[in-house]
Amino acid sequence: MLRSRSIRFPLLALFAFCAALLAPAGAGAAIGELASFGGFDPKAGAGKLRAPQGLALGSEAELYVAEESSNRISVFTAAGAFVRAFGRDVGGTGVNVCTTFCQEGTLDYPASTTAGAMSQPVDLAVDGSGRVFVSDHGNARVDVFTGTGSFLYAFGKDVKPGGGSRCDAGTECKEGEFDEAAGAFRQLEGIGIGGAALYAADGELNRVTVYSLEGTFLFAFGKNVNGGAGNPDVCTTSCQEGEDEGTGSLDYPTDVAVGPDGNVYVAYNGLTSGVAVFTTQGAFLRRFGDSGPQALDGASALTLDATGAAHVVDEVTEEVKTFSATGTFVSGFAAEGAAGLARDCRGAFFVSDYDGGLDSSKVRRYGEPGTALPPCPPPATPILVTVTPSNIFKFGKLKLNKQKGTATLVVKLPAPGKLTLKGNGLVRATKNAQKAGDVKLTIKPKGKVKKKLNELGKAVAKARLTFTPTGGTAATKQKSLTLKKALG
Repeated sequence: MLRSRSIRFPLLALFAFCAALLAPAGAGAAIGELASFGGFDPKAGAGKLRAPQGLALGSEAELYVAEESSNRISVFTAAGAFVRAFGRDVGGTGVNVCTTFCQEGTLDYPASTTAGAMSQPVDLAVDGSGRVFVSDHGNARVDVFTGTGSFLYAFGKDVKPGGGSRCDAGTECKEGEFDEAAGAFRQLEGIGIGGAALYAADGELNRVTVYSLEGTFLFAFGKNVNGGAGNPDVCTTSCQEGEDEGTGSLDYPTDVAVGPDGNVYVAYNGLTSGVAVFTTQGAFLRRFGDSGPQALDGASALTLDATGAAHVVDEVTEEVKTFSATGTFVSGFAAEGAAGLARDCRGAFFVSDYDGGLDSSKVRRYGEPGTALPPCPPPATPILVTVTPSNIFKFGKLKLNKQKGTATLVVKLPAPGKLTLKGNGLVRATKNAQKAGDVKLTIKPKGKVKKKLNELGKAVAKARLTFTPTGGTAATKQKSLTLKKALG
């Protein structure tokens, strides 16, 4: 998942800029942001997020979010309402599930020896019985919880004191061995479940490690991972680091998903990037997304739908790109700060915004306007589904009229509603929008701003814009506007 980013892509911003220039006009235009929830909180309060990464939807339409910086899992409804968080001491000493008062989970540095403690959880997966499997990056192990947050067991190489690949609730658990040996993890990233097996991407070892859901190591696969006799690309007892070049290789794998065709799809994000496809036993089949005008620059997370289409987060271009079951690029849409990814049964996408700014550390929901929330399929008796209109608006261009000293500001609205502009030194302006789209506001100076503009030909005013969507809640943003006027 995300931990490979700063290491592998120091020129991320430059790549994103270049990719934006090459992107076809109108790509993914039908899909946009519908809602967002979470938000950064240094104290890791209830319903807030710090460095959200992997996402997974449970059978009750609950969204599980792995918080790398808070050492816990937060749970929301599909509509974004906070339900609970779980992790060691998240509700206070000895309280491992919280609903109102929440804090970051504790860990026993340098090793989380307490059962149920997490250190840098980066991904998760939910099985058919509702168990939540967590990729515990800092402990080189997988932690398993009930859907309501009770710790069950953990697995990884030697996580049981005295030896053993599984430790259970009520006993001590230690961190796994950071090694290339069979069953070990060195850089545990994304995980995926297929049948009775869990597939785990190991970025540093260029391989996928496979355990049973009950915590028994089965095998690992990747190019030349076998240090002994037999199939060079599959190991069971003598395992080593895989190669990052050649047929069947994995160059820093970041996430895993099992498709409806029964094959294993692995996103990789090293010096090259794409998706490699294997059988469930580790035989290489093909790869895609690694070339062409819509090639992946930084594949970090993926999910597959019932048609076999692969939806992949490109962390460099901050997009979600969709490829057909045969690997052909279909479409893409912009997703700010994209890290983790989940797709619901209605076709909407949940994307975690990992970036650490005050307007990030969120989960954003994307889809076509009007996309309903789960559950699916709809009940036999039709019911009215209320979708809260988005209040997330964006600023467009500011067009100056230097003869009059005024300007026109374009504001992009996600829905119908009322837009109001206020500010010291600015004439109040209001527009009632009948539909989503661009709205133009006339910016007129007054008072000290107007006086300065007439004297110097340039003045800066701080505008405060409030958008209230019809049937929704208001949102306010501030923007500095530079006005200019021709003198003489």
